[in-house]
Amino acid sequence: MSILKLSKLLALGGMILSLAGGAMATPPSPTYGTAVVDGAYLEWDLVVDRFADMHEAGDQTHPLISKAYLRYDCRTSTAFVLVLTEPGVIGYHDSSVPAATSWVAIDRISRKRVNEDSGNDGVPPDFAFVDPAFDGDPNHNHGFEASFALAPGSYLIFIHTKFWNGVSGGTTATIGSPQSGVELVIDCTLLGACCAPTGNCTLTTMTDCLPPNRWDGAGTICAPNPCPTPPPVGGCCFEDGHCELLSQEQCLAAPEHVSWLGEAVPCWPDNPCPQPGACCDLATGACSFLLQNECEEPLEWLGGECGPVNPCSLPPRTGACCYTSGTCSVVTEEDCQAAGGFLWSLGEDCVDDCPPVSTRSTTWGKLKAVYR
Repeated sequence: MSILKLSKLLALGGMILSLAGGAMATPPSPTYGTAVVDGAYLEWDLVVDRFADMHEAGDQTHPLISKAYLRYDCRTSTAFVLVLTEPGVIGYHDSSVPAATSWVAIDRISRKRVNEDSGNDGVPPDFAFVDPAFDGDPNHNHGFEASFALAPGSYLIFIHTKFWNGVSGGTTATIGSPQSGVELVIDCTLLGACCAPTGNCTLTTMTDCLPPNRWDGAGTICAPNPCPTPPPVGGCCFEDGHCELLSQEQCLAAPEHVSWLGEAVPCWPDNPCPQPGACCDLATGACSFLLQNECEEPLEWLGGECGPVNPCSLPPRTGACCYTSGTCSVVTEEDCQAAGGFLWSLGEDCVDDCPPVSTRSTTWGKLKAVYR
């Protein structure tokens, strides 16, 4: 049925949570769990978390427009609501209208706990539209996601939003009649299976099942054990030489890992991982902190630390050396002197051949006479 045809069947009016709620999974109790208010609803179970149907003007004789889903976190006393429009139905939000039209109220429609103006900063109340502007129209969406603080107890809950009727700018914000809401009972004393990362199961309340444990919900049991058995762990070596007990999958996915040593390989009392150490560059004297198998020729492995004093030997100093023949070569100072060179210049290259040294013939006797 097209939106235009649907609009001819519906009187203009907002849609509110239907009184009877239809064939839902859990009312008047919510599913006990948490959610992230970001407009993406992948963490929601659209079968288990379904709470009630939403009809135009709250009248079950009118066509179904959307469904409401509900969760409650006993640890933080936070209620989470997801509203999704039915296929072919477009949620509508007119940003030019100051009055809130997508909201959740408790006990009375005047006691709104969250609406589209609540913001979304990670602290309830939070609100986010689902698929905003999915078709390019900034006023269109597929519903909303919200959270708000609510203590355990018995309440009436009202959930309201608008939808595009295909003719006008959207339906009116009329709540409809009757206005008694839907019963909601939040009981945080209910027991359920609490799964530890080790695979152990205990019966606790949601409040007492603290992370990283997982609570499977009210009424779940530990026999048979519903908790997954964790994969075997063993030593996982990292580039800096430290060792952690991880599963093979965790190790291989970890940044800067080197290798998984195998199931049940311990990390203590003796660290089995190769340790990095000082690796010297013979050409420059620079020191790098590497694993020994990474310190390959022409590098030289020393081990230990690179500082605070550089343990690597500095290479011999070289420079331009001129010979009596007028030739030049870059050699160490020691090699220059040994070869009878002169004009040795530290760090200089031979740009041109050196000029030959001028000489003149003489005798030993004449030389001795000069220096008597």
